[in-house]
Amino acid sequence: MINEAQQSHVFFHPSTLLPILSGGASDTLMNESPTKSPLSFSENYRSPLRCALAWIGLLALFCTGVLDYGASSRTFLYTVGVYVPLLLLIMLRRPSTPSRFDLFLIGSGFPLFFLVARIFLAWASKV
Repeated sequence: MINEAQQSHVFFHPSTLLPILSGGASDTLMNESPTKSPLSFSENYRSPLRCALAWIGLLALFCTGVLDYGASSRTFLYTVGVYVPLLLLIMLRRPSTPSRFDLFLIGSGFPLFFLVARIFLAWASKV
């Protein structure tokens, strides 16, 4: 019969994870190089991301101050829910060479999406 102290050494020992955690690995675990290059984004994304954060902050302040029973706030949250995954998709698709349209969508896309969502939700609530 194996006691608890022996079980921890039989089934799991921290030293078995050291090659994996340190970045190096034996040939039996992985056949890849031990170091991978991290994903790096272009410096061209910096200005549109700042612009996008400014738009999100301004529209968040605007939407919380409007007295329309939460319709603007709800539209803002829907727009954030669509815009953030789109932004991540654009940045992951072309991390080092963004197109001008990508930069436009990142920098100026949020207020456009907000206006389209506001019009669509106002129309959808009447139908």
